[in-house]
Amino acid sequence: MSQATSSLTPVIDPYGIPQAVKVLDSMSEEVPEVMSIVENSSSDESDDEREKKEILQRMECFNRLFVVASSSVQLYYEKYILKQPCMNSKQTGETLIREIFDGHESRCMINFRMSKMVFTSLLRVLETRYNLQTSRNISSSEMLGTFLYILGTSAKVFQCQERFQRSGSTISRYFAIVLEKVSRMATDLIAPEDFFFSSVPEQIRNDSRYMPHFKVKI
Repeated sequence: MSQATSSLTPVIDPYGIPQAVKVLDSMSEEVPEVMSIVENSSSDESDDEREKKEILQRMECFNRLFVVASSSVQLYYEKYILKQPCMNSKQTGETLIREIFDGHESRCMINFRMSKMVFTSLLRVLETRYNLQTSRNISSSEMLGTFLYILGTSAKVFQCQERFQRSGSTISRYFAIVLEKVSRMATDLIAPEDFFFSSVPEQIRNDSRYMPHFKVKI
C-alpha cells in the first residue's frame, strides 16, 4: 500500500516556475537579513573570515538567481520555440471536401444534408451574387462545407476542428462569413407573393387548425 502511495506522489521539478517563485520570495526576505549580518559582524572576526562569509553569501545569491534565470529560459523555450503542431492530419478540410464529392452521393447527404448538385448550385450563387470568396488559406467550398456540416449535424466547434483540421478561431470566423452571405440571400428569396396579404392561401383557409389564427387582418 505504501509503495502504491509513493508511486503516485508527484515529482517536483527543482527548476520549475513554482520553485523559482518560491526562491524569489525567500530571497526578498533573506537578503536584508544577510546584509545586516555582514554589517554587524563582530569586530574580533578576522578580515579573512568576513571575506569568506561574504563570498559564500554572494555565491548563494548567485545560485538562486541562476535557478530563476534557468526557469525563465525554460518557460520561454517551451512557450515560443518548442511548439508542437496540433491540426497536422494528412486529411485536411480541403481533401475531405474533395473526397466527399468524389465518393458516393449519400456521403454528401450525410455530411451536408443536400445533394452534390444542390451544394454546387448554392456555392455558385453565393460566389457570384453574394461575393463569397476563397481566401488565402481556405476555399469557398470548404467554408460552405463547414457551415453546412455545423447546421446539419449540430456539431460543436471543437468537433469541426478535428473534422476539418482547422483552429477554432478559423472555423468561427468563416462560419460567420458564410452566415452573413446566406442571411443576405434569405432576405432576397424568402418573401410573400402578396406583400399586402389581400387573400388567405387555400391551405390555411380550409384548415380548421390554422384558420382561427388568421381571422384577424394585420
